[in-house]
Amino acid sequence: MQFATGSGQPNALNLLGYLRSPTGEGRFAAVVLLHGCRGDAKGLDRNWGARLQSWGYVALTVDSFTPRGISVSCPGGTPAGRLGDAYGALTYLSRLKSVDPSRMALMGFSEGAWITLMDIEPKKDKSPVVPNVRAAIALYPVCSGSGIVSVPTLIVIGQLDDWTPADACQKMVAQESDLGITRHAGPSAAIQFAVIPGAYHAFDNPRYQPRLQYMGHVLQYDPAALNLAVEAVRDFLHKQLREP
Repeated sequence: MQFATGSGQPNALNLLGYLRSPTGEGRFAAVVLLHGCRGDAKGLDRNWGARLQSWGYVALTVDSFTPRGISVSCPGGTPAGRLGDAYGALTYLSRLKSVDPSRMALMGFSEGAWITLMDIEPKKDKSPVVPNVRAAIALYPVCSGSGIVSVPTLIVIGQLDDWTPADACQKMVAQESDLGITRHAGPSAAIQFAVIPGAYHAFDNPRYQPRLQYMGHVLQYDPAALNLAVEAVRDFLHKQLREP
């Protein structure tokens, strides 16, 4: 299926997505999934999209790369306009009869996790935050933000991640300066921070077995780490997206 990027975002275009819905009638909670800098939206849909569907959520996995004519963005940085992709996906979901627009979440991975954190930071100008988001999940993000978020947030990262280090995320959550960033403490929604022992970057992705050395970093699938992340994500979503 297709949907437009967020209104007013630079380089707007029609994006592709993979949509999964639970069986049965009703208005379901929904989760938007944002892939990392190596793409593979189909793989993310097969893994986390199917998992979320089995838990009773509508899952929309965004393919940010195919419409832009790219397969990876790791060497060159985040494509212009990608921060608006979540806006478009959430707007699309909010118009579906099967979705309860008051119970939606963002969930990102690596670059997609960084985008998730950027999208839920309170804006200094008057631009809108992502619409109708009740919660956010970031798996192994680059923690370069302010540490201030507008909705309850779960960050999950591997202890041995040498691409997006856990220490940097811990300092961001504490709103301490790091990575050349001067942070100023301010009011924030709650951030739940989980470090998984012995896990590397992309520990949840079966694509990385055996491990891959990429751009000087280790990417390695770890079933035990995945199980811990699944438990944390399931419990967090149940708490944040349950009906009032």
